[in-house]
Amino acid sequence: MSIGYLGCINGNDMEKKIEESRAINSSGSTRNEIINNELSTKLETTSYIDSTLFFFYEEFETEINKITWTDEPPAKLSGVILKLRDNYYLDLTLYDIPDSERFNIDRNWEMKKIENSKIDRIRLMYGDEIILDQKSNQ
Repeated sequence: MSIGYLGCINGNDMEKKIEESRAINSSGSTRNEIINNELSTKLETTSYIDSTLFFFYEEFETEINKITWTDEPPAKLSGVILKLRDNYYLDLTLYDIPDSERFNIDRNWEMKKIENSKIDRIRLMYGDEIILDQKSNQ
């Protein structure tokens, strides 16, 4: 019989590790549920549809870890994906993108140049799961 090395963990450390791995708070919600609720509430209580990308970006700036531009077809800007924490991200579809900025063969758009574009659709995602989907009535 073979025994793997688990290392020395005292009782307090073990309890802490178990608590962290479950990521449960005092209300019984998991960390992902808490984040999900925070983001969903923020999106539902403020109408970001038809607002400018600049306004939206300012509201979420501290939570954004990475910006990825979406272009469909290639080189034609259609939206932006804002990577947040813990595998959450916001997928925004834009309209009213300035013609001078819509097409970019190098695909290196700058926020400053398209910040007045409007938001047509917002999807809050966790991995591949759509948590919230808001669309314009246009």
